[in-house]
Amino acid sequence: MGVLPRARLLAQAVAGIALARHLRRAGVAHLHCHFAHAPTSVGMYAARQARLPFSFTGHANDIFIQRALLRRKLARASFVACITDWHAEFYRAIEPACAGRLHVVRCGVDLDEWRPPTADVRARPTFEVLTVCRLVENKGVDLLLDGLARLDARAARPWRLTVAGDGPERARLEARAAELGIAARVQWLGAVENARVRELMGSADVFALGCRVDSQGDRDGLPVVLMEAMACGLPVVCGELPALHELIEDGRTGIFFVPSRLDALATSLERLRTDAEFGERLRSAGRQRVEREFSLRTNVCRLEALVWSRVKAQPDSVE
Repeated sequence: MGVLPRARLLAQAVAGIALARHLRRAGVAHLHCHFAHAPTSVGMYAARQARLPFSFTGHANDIFIQRALLRRKLARASFVACITDWHAEFYRAIEPACAGRLHVVRCGVDLDEWRPPTADVRARPTFEVLTVCRLVENKGVDLLLDGLARLDARAARPWRLTVAGDGPERARLEARAAELGIAARVQWLGAVENARVRELMGSADVFALGCRVDSQGDRDGLPVVLMEAMACGLPVVCGELPALHELIEDGRTGIFFVPSRLDALATSLERLRTDAEFGERLRSAGRQRVEREFSLRTNVCRLEALVWSRVKAQPDSVE
């Protein structure tokens, strides 16, 4: 461990001591942390100082790349909320002793906010493809550019890609679009607020996300934006990762593509451009899938029940 990681861990320990004082004053009975890297490090130190139980939810980069002390956190946590069954298996492989404390609690979406448009605003001459993400390697926007470039530009419904989000890859991606000769068909919005994302989803024909494992091993866990798109009644086309099968059933609630097979991506997009009935089936099944398992209300209740079960099981102090 180098000087910087040691300094960072020391800073987190100091922050944990400060947080512990606040927790004691506030009479907190249980501490739950989101993201398994720095937030849970601080939370673990604070819980130990305040003699409280703690738990955490891990997501993506925080467990795949920045996994300092992850095994210790798994060993000490009173429970771990896993956003997918795949995450539970991942944790179990790192710390087998935590198996009985792993519980699946999805990252849910507010189904009242994220819902299909009340009017059919998709009857337009342009085939509107939307992606919302940070512009980084593991989001695979370059895959979408390459796949869309394979579509017939002379078709009756020309396509347009709208990219909402920003990041270090933006200049490279814009250059790639120019190289492919499709720059005029790609709209770069930069970072946008949630309200604007909902507007964009309400007027798009399909939502696409090029999920993949990047050169450093980073990848998505289960992107909330996919749930939001499905809740809005959008067909989704997505790069295939193991955990995503818990949300998307290929050909029924969405479509997977393999990053190395961009012709298949183009074929899927072309089918959605031309087969309205297929698109409607995906819209309906996708919304129903999110309603069944990924609603915010359902998963907040699951987390609340877990927290209260641990609070009630604790003595007056926790060693």
